Amino acid sequence: MDFDEVVSYIYDIPKFTNKHGLEYTKRLLGWLGHPEKSFRVVHVAGSNGKGSVCAYLNSILRECGYRVGMFTSPHLVDIRERFKIDDEMITKEEFVSDFNDVMQTVKESGEDHPTFFELLFLMSVIRFKKAGAEYAVMETGLGGRLDATNAIETPVLCIITSISLEHTDKLGDTIQKIAAEKAGIIKKNVPVVYDGDDKEAAKVIQSRAGNEGSVAYEITGENIKILKTNAKGIDFSFSSKYYNLDTYVNTPALYQTKNASLAAFGAWLLFGKEAMEAIQNGIENTHWQARMEEIMPGVFIDGAHNPSGIRALMDSVKGMEFSGKPILLFSVVSDKDYDNMAAILTEGRIWEKIIISRIDDKRALDEGIIKAIFRKYGYDTVTFDNTGEAFSYALKMRSKGNALFAAGSLYFAGEILSIVRR
Repeated sequence: MDFDEVVSYIYDIPKFTNKHGLEYTKRLLGWLGHPEKSFRVVHVAGSNGKGSVCAYLNSILRECGYRVGMFTSPHLVDIRERFKIDDEMITKEEFVSDFNDVMQTVKESGEDHPTFFELLFLMSVIRFKKAGAEYAVMETGLGGRLDATNAIETPVLCIITSISLEHTDKLGDTIQKIAAEKAGIIKKNVPVVYDGDDKEAAKVIQSRAGNEGSVAYEITGENIKILKTNAKGIDFSFSSKYYNLDTYVNTPALYQTKNASLAAFGAWLLFGKEAMEAIQNGIENTHWQARMEEIMPGVFIDGAHNPSGIRALMDSVKGMEFSGKPILLFSVVSDKDYDNMAAILTEGRIWEKIIISRIDDKRALDEGIIKAIFRKYGYDTVTFDNTGEAFSYALKMRSKGNALFAAGSLYFAGEILSIVRR
């Protein structure tokens, strides 16, 4: 099969196989010759920000002089975004080669067919070994305890970002239950850095770390001071009893100061104070798509897709200055808490206009349902059944000085990026 055929095959996998246990993934790693043992792994879990933390760590590790693999999800435009070597996507030929390696091994082992995510995870570790990666930064897919990435038995560091109610049908219906699933990545005697602002989640993480004999380091908003902010970025300082750092994130997203701080502290644990210059440079040079990313002058896309992410988005927008009210372009998938998202978005009536779109995905929430929810909270909206028309209309509605924000789903952000690139 060529690249396009392989990608089509991978997308069809959910139709004919189900998720397996961790022992299945571990067995396949064994059949593959344990490629994951050829590099050091930093394992990242959480509800919001884990992809960003991976991006900051990837940049820092590269500044330290290491060859780095990064496995994240979901992708926005190209499936190859999910695993990169030194921040570059692998070639289509390499992607096909890694797919063939995994599928041939599955056939020889007699094991069941891997799921979509299990297959991509196995392909990533094969690629990282082939590429000679010294470190791999790996993001969990769903949860942590039972996630395929948790088949990595000996990470050098674990990081847990902010935790919120998400996927409650699979992870549990309380913060404590979800935190327990995320904390399942903590391994014996492996240090863990975590977002401690939610005290209920923090207690669960601390307990798990204690049971595993792991030292846990808490990062909270009290460690961070915003020094200066504008539409291009934020100067901030991080302080702790271990070290102080003044640095900059090239995004107006206030939440990225916390994610950068988690990554910086993790790197400090790995390399100590001698790496402080690399840590600072790594943070300042990080670019991560669809996280309050300015894709055109005054046009920002953000992957916020749950109430806590939307709250963080609103905090950032309210801290920015515009000559006129901003415009919101919004879409969401049906399994998210879209009612609470709309409630948060309508607080303070900061938007001049709200435009609703439908995502080209089987999980898309009907634009009429979204419109009705916003009407409940006092906003009349304009609706479109496809992203292209909605985005074009939103651009036309902007007057001079207005900013446009698109949010609600990473899939939605990916569709907009595809339109802009075309």
